[in-house]
Amino acid sequence: MRFQKRFMPLLLALVLALGTLPVQAAALTRGEAAQALLSAAQDYNPGVQRSDILKGYPDGSLALDGTLTRAQALVMLTRAFGGFAAPAGDNARMALPASSLTNVPAWAAEELSSVLTAGLADGDANEAMSAEALSTLLRRAYAAKGTNLRDDYYAAVNRSWLDGSDIPAGLSINGPFYGLSLTVNEQIAALQNAGCDAIIAIAATAPGGDWQKALLNSGVTAIIDGTAAENGTNVLGAAQGLGGIARLDLVFTQGGGCRAVLQSAVTAEAMESSRSIWLEMAAAQAQTETAADTADPGKDTAAAGGKDTAAPTETADAARQAGADAYVYAAAKIAALDADDQSILYTPLFTYAENPDASRTISFGNYLAALYAEAVANDTASGLPEGAAVEALAGGVTEPEYGEITRGDLMAALPATARIQLVSIPADAAKTLADSGSVSRVYQSSLTEYTPAGDTAYIVTDTATLAALNADYTVLRDYGDVFWAVRMNINDLTNNFTENFTLPEAPQYGVGRKS
Repeated sequence: MRFQKRFMPLLLALVLALGTLPVQAAALTRGEAAQALLSAAQDYNPGVQRSDILKGYPDGSLALDGTLTRAQALVMLTRAFGGFAAPAGDNARMALPASSLTNVPAWAAEELSSVLTAGLADGDANEAMSAEALSTLLRRAYAAKGTNLRDDYYAAVNRSWLDGSDIPAGLSINGPFYGLSLTVNEQIAALQNAGCDAIIAIAATAPGGDWQKALLNSGVTAIIDGTAAENGTNVLGAAQGLGGIARLDLVFTQGGGCRAVLQSAVTAEAMESSRSIWLEMAAAQAQTETAADTADPGKDTAAAGGKDTAAPTETADAARQAGADAYVYAAAKIAALDADDQSILYTPLFTYAENPDASRTISFGNYLAALYAEAVANDTASGLPEGAAVEALAGGVTEPEYGEITRGDLMAALPATARIQLVSIPADAAKTLADSGSVSRVYQSSLTEYTPAGDTAYIVTDTATLAALNADYTVLRDYGDVFWAVRMNINDLTNNFTENFTLPEAPQYGVGRKS
């Protein structure tokens, strides 16, 4: 019964949405809001009663059927959750100014101080509240509390970072991925302070944004880019495969500086030609040495005081022969490589384990959709219209088996070579996709039918899913490679892959994965 009560606000919002005119959402009543808040706050304020939330008017009436105003909703929210603490760190930065709530009535001013300090309130205090508006307030409350994985996975997992983070001088934004960038900058600065003449960055994958320029501006001398075959300014395109070898020369100047000189790639044809030359030289040298040894067996010891001290030593010839031998050996090794070598796919990354504290968890698809939604939630420049709702839809997901997860296992569980994108799309196309059974949604959202408002919907999904759509769409934001985003997120959740990766608990009913 607890689960049924807990999600009553979502079911209520759906019923209201189906029974109202499309031009305006219906207002909630005081009684409906009180019941919804009572269910939502149980995990945060155990034992709270409806009488604690809804105290009534001076004449003793509760006016349960009366229209709910924003001021009343905020007061009831504060009572239901037992108040809110002043935000710190990143939460303080994201908090709404107290002035965002206008026309505050005198009777509510004192009780509203908590939500205003927490930065949860905006709008006109006297306007009627819809189910959707109340749902927005609840999401803010969940994030502010940050203690329940089911209600706000991101806030709960990253609570310590969110409470302790700030915006370093010179930046206008911060976040877990920005923190990674700052760490890289600090490492570069440390290397420079240690007296390093050259700093070479090697990239096996391509992050989002103009990452090459950012690294070079931070003090990196040159970049070896394993994702590109063409050279750029101080960027060596090293993705030659077995078709060539990329070359980078570091030139140290008399003044103590260092510059990178990018050379043209040595092609496979040039390598084979050089190999033939070395073989010819080796054969010729062998013949010469044989003839010399026959004429004067003591010549081989000339460098060490042998009999033929007037003849040139064999140091240069020996070096050339050693070089030929080394090249032939290296060429043979390269030739022996399997062009389809997949060994990197079997590299273990982390252990995927059952959640010992849950009888049922969310699915891996739910987790991926939540990660997509997190990317949008953390994007302050998404370009979305104010108040626009975004639905996260994760396609191409295969549920991995419990146990050791290799790079190949993780790649197989995700849409291949896809990127995460926020797009605007016709509402009917978004609805069709959500109902197709081929995508997963955020767990809480999956418990109710997806019903986009208006003619245009906003979804965040992967490019493989978008490519399969028979509909036009507009890309608003690109959040990078799916595999890399998941790998980095699991890395963070498992303390650099040293701990098991588990999915959070899901209620007993609804979409989820049985343990």
